[in-house]
Amino acid sequence: MKVVCLCGNLMFDENSETCRTYSCLIEQDYHNLLKNNPKTISELVDNMPFGEMFWVCNYCERLHFFKKGKIQVFKIEKEIQS
Repeated sequence: MKVVCLCGNLMFDENSETCRTYSCLIEQDYHNLLKNNPKTISELVDNMPFGEMFWVCNYCERLHFFKKGKIQVFKIEKEIQS
């Protein structure tokens, strides 16, 4: 899949130079999976819940969340240091 970021970067999920791709899971879904005590790695992977996919533009660091029929784009204003 190819997506053009607001900064003009053509992101292609198969090219790590254009963006970084991630998938996030709801913590409770993951804990429920572990409660079922998978016996093998294959069983764990086969039962892994689907997470929401998002990309990070390598040029401007905008986050692109893929929802049904739309893409939500977020720009991080500044990093919070602790």
